[in-house]
Amino acid sequence: RQDKVFLVGQDSGGEKAIQLAWQQPHRFAGVISINGGVPRNSNALCSLGTNHRELPLLLQHSSKAIHYSHERFCDDIRLCHTAGLPATFRHYRGERDDLSHILADCNRWLMDLVANNLVQ
Repeated sequence: RQDKVFLVGQDSGGEKAIQLAWQQPHRFAGVISINGGVPRNSNALCSLGTNHRELPLLLQHSSKAIHYSHERFCDDIRLCHTAGLPATFRHYRGERDDLSHILADCNRWLMDLVANNLVQ
């Protein structure tokens, strides 16, 4: 839909992007967080509802991340799975663990959603 946009954020901006999208899921086509975790504050988690199950989420984690540990990434995977969220998870390490590969993967994920009419 032309009236919706995707939110993308990195580090704390990634967590904020998820929080904003969860506050008004009807306004966004999806959200990408690069090395930023799922918000843990009670307002964000309590606001999860059926609208969130239609909001695609791409959660990306780099082994080079300073403020977003691998353990927290794994916790976020469990949280999203338990909440029934339509989330995709990507972990990058080695040669593919640089921003150019991560952003290229963002583009592929976005184009796949658009090309397959998966945007609500």
